Amino acid sequence: MRRHLFFRAARVSYAALTLIPVSFSAASAASFALAYPAERTKALAFWSWTGFVSLPLSVILFSSAPFVLLFDPVDRTFFNSIQQSWARLSLLPFARISVHGPLPPKNAPVVVVSNHSSVLDPYVLMSLGFPCVFVARREIFFIPLVGWVMSLIGHLRLVRGDSQSGKSVLDQCVQKLQNAKHLSIVFFAEGSRLKKSGGNVLGDFKMGAFNVARKSDAPIVPVSISGTQCAMPAGMELEHFALDANIHVELHAAVLPSSFEKVTQMRDRVKADVQSGLL
Repeated sequence: MRRHLFFRAARVSYAALTLIPVSFSAASAASFALAYPAERTKALAFWSWTGFVSLPLSVILFSSAPFVLLFDPVDRTFFNSIQQSWARLSLLPFARISVHGPLPPKNAPVVVVSNHSSVLDPYVLMSLGFPCVFVARREIFFIPLVGWVMSLIGHLRLVRGDSQSGKSVLDQCVQKLQNAKHLSIVFFAEGSRLKKSGGNVLGDFKMGAFNVARKSDAPIVPVSISGTQCAMPAGMELEHFALDANIHVELHAAVLPSSFEKVTQMRDRVKADVQSGLL
């Protein structure tokens, strides 16, 4: 009886969640019919498509959760393969991505430090094919389905402005890197998406990623992402997706924490590397 009620509740929940991408589909069709800018129609279509893609993949993720958490509790490799598929399928009809430089190694944990100017940046990084989790603000975990999936995959939640939360998250990062076989942690070192006039302008880099690398002795892989800010600018997620969206990813050589006396020197070197790869 309880099992029957559980599956019935799950079916009802998923039926309700389907209304979200359906609503975006309707909004995109209305935008097209009313001759609104094509960039707006495309943006709404993107959110519809990524929502529809997430529904069946999340069913696979939830169904496999007991086995993954039992046999692979740290790396959660199968979960990562699902999020990679989701990111690739989501971007495939909407943007072209060119990648230059060696991908982070799949057999050794690293700290990935990237610039951040668009909501598309996590999609791009997840689509590259290396197992990773992100440090993300807590509010994202409150989004239905998205938050549940992120928690299962192992992404880390941060309460902005809370020093205790920041310390706890950094400790979790160090622990993950020390215990993982091949899981990398991604930091957007600027802390948040910046509304910029140009995609090649970097904000100040926060110290969290570099302190984690120092404590865990994990290499840092700097990554430069260009084009996402033009494709979908911050603050215009429902209004603009460039019709000719070209995204360029430059992966730089790993930076070893042991090569620097001070953490600030490591930060400045990584920031210079990220800056050098921006178009």
